Amino acid sequence: MRKFRSPDQWRQILEDQQRSGLTISEFCRQYKILTKRWPH
Repeated sequence: MRKFRSPDQWRQILEDQQRSGLTISEFCRQYKILTKRWPH
């Protein structure tokens, strides 16, 4: 089932990823986010 995320939620996720020091792939795997859903 697809999880809907608001623009504010994506903004927070992007900030969290940048602070984490993980690559996008690593971050997505750890937090179970599909990389194809990652905003470009």
